[in-house]
Amino acid sequence: MACGSERMPPVTNQVGEKLTVWEVAPSREEILPRIASVSAGRFRRPVLVLGIDGASGPTRPASAREPQEGRRHTRAKRARWRGPWRDAKGFRCSLLDGERLVPVLSWHQGQSDAPLGEALKQSKEAGRIPEEQVRLCVVCDGAAWIGQHVQALCPQARQVLDSSHCAPSLHRVAKAHDGAAVQAVEWVEATMPRLSLGTVGVV
Repeated sequence: MACGSERMPPVTNQVGEKLTVWEVAPSREEILPRIASVSAGRFRRPVLVLGIDGASGPTRPASAREPQEGRRHTRAKRARWRGPWRDAKGFRCSLLDGERLVPVLSWHQGQSDAPLGEALKQSKEAGRIPEEQVRLCVVCDGAAWIGQHVQALCPQARQVLDSSHCAPSLHRVAKAHDGAAVQAVEWVEATMPRLSLGTVGVV
């Protein structure tokens, strides 16, 4: 059956909404050989990077056609308005092989964070995230909905806040302490390098 460019996106979305992580995820038997190939000849276990993120974006309009004047049926121009905005949350696992990332597992859907947390839990319980074979590194932003899932997945994990997410908090602290004075800006500029060097106690 032929499927045009206008029909393809909604059909793909309908199929994707019904898929779970089990339909798209490789099995443990498929994942372990990838880990073994990256581990070959190395003393330490390879790093498995687990990236978790979410974004809100516009969906394709239900109809891409606009009414046209005239007797003949001419091809309509695409509507300028956008469809409703929708959250898209998901995660991706990749093995770190030098400067190369080896894909292991990926799952993204338009959804709330609850199904994402359940998918992470199921993946770990089924051995799709084999912590005994790798050193797990979770890369994500500081959103509360992400943090709770990371804490449940890796309760012993040490959290590191990157500079772009740390800077706004430092500016708020400086403003509360020194107001809009020059000292506030100077303190933030001096504090960022200290945190980057790991001298948290000094800060």
